[in-house]
Formats: sequence, C-alpha cells, structure tokens
Amino acid sequence: MSLPMREPMPPIGLRTWPLTGTAAVDTVLSVLEAGYRHIDTPAIYDDEDAVGEAVRRSGLPRQLFVTSELRGRDHVDRDCPGAVERSLERLACISSTATSSTDR
Repeated sequence: MSLPMREPMPPIGLRTWPLTGTAAVDTVLSVLEAGYRHIDTPAIYDDEDAVGEAVRRSGLPRQLFVTSELRGRDHVDRDCPGAVERSLERLACISSTATSSTDR
C-alpha cells in the first residue's frame, strides 16, 4: 500500500483479536519489542485502549502504523467522522497530525 509518508506501511502486522486488557497490552508490547511496526485493532474488538497503552509504554518513535476499522453501525448511522474521532480518543497514542480516510 502506498501512503504519503516517509516509510511504507509494513505488509505484516499484529491483528489484536481476541486480546483485551492486560493480555492485549502485554502482547502488543512483546511484538513491538520483536520489531513489528503495524498493529491492526478494529473498533469492534474493544481493545483500542489497551493498544494505545502498549504503544505509549513502548516509547517508540512515530514510525508505527496503527490501523483500525469502523463498526458497521457507524456506516449505517453515517457517523464515520465521529467514529474515527472516538477510535483516536480510545487509542490516545495518536497525535493530532494523524490522518484518516475522512481527510481525503
């Protein structure tokens, strides 16, 4: 995938299901230490807060890709921008310069 960034997004990453809570934090920290730089955490998994906690604890620089997917109801309700904002708030590790598909 080609994105307007300095580094290409890694083709392989950790998909966090079915991890939540401490298990999610510990696993994400482990894979980041092992060299993974792509974490996929769809909103429906209810673990974005744990992923954000692990990313903050890792102390890694900004070259990390955290991807998510909106819940189906957000599309039906036409609340995609709000859903993106809620995901970013739950992750709490993304700067205000983050981009989303709603920015296009």
